[in-house]
Parts: sequence; C-alpha cells; structure tokens
Amino acid sequence: YNHATPLALACGRGHIAVVKVCVFVLFCCHLTFCHVSKALLDKKVPVNSQDDVGSSPLCWAASHGHIEPALLLLQNGAFVNCVDVEGMTPLH
Repeated sequence: YNHATPLALACGRGHIAVVKVCVFVLFCCHLTFCHVSKALLDKKVPVNSQDDVGSSPLCWAASHGHIEPALLLLQNGAFVNCVDVEGMTPLH
C-alpha cells in the first residue's frame, strides 16, 4: 500500500466518503474551472472528510500549492485546524 493513491485505497476499502473527497480534490487540483469545484460543493461533498492518515481536501490543496481550490474549500467551511496522524495541519 505504500505507493497506492488515496483514491485507490479508499476504493479498495469501500470508504465512500473518502472516495468522494478524493474525486473532489482531483477535480479541484487538476481543473482550473472554479465552476466545477463550486458544482461539487453545491452537491454537498464533505469538505472536512479525512483519509486514513488524516489528510483533508484542504490539506491536499494546500500542500500542492493550489490556492484557488484551498480558498474555495475555506469559503465552504473547511477546517483549517484539522490535524493528520503526523500532527500536521493545512497551515504547515
């Protein structure tokens, strides 16, 4: 599992909420169209879900330098203080 993506792990383990988050993050990070991200948020994709290591969509967006998706997540209630298993937050 060391080289598996979060999406692959979530699919393999049947974690539907995490799959939704992963798909959301992929859309946010790889597409530059804010309306796609906004449409996903309008569908109530859980912005504060965390994967097996505690990473949230905001953690992923922030750690990869995707400012617009991070701002969109924050505007829609993403927790800036969520902590992963290593004690890191999106602010680190």
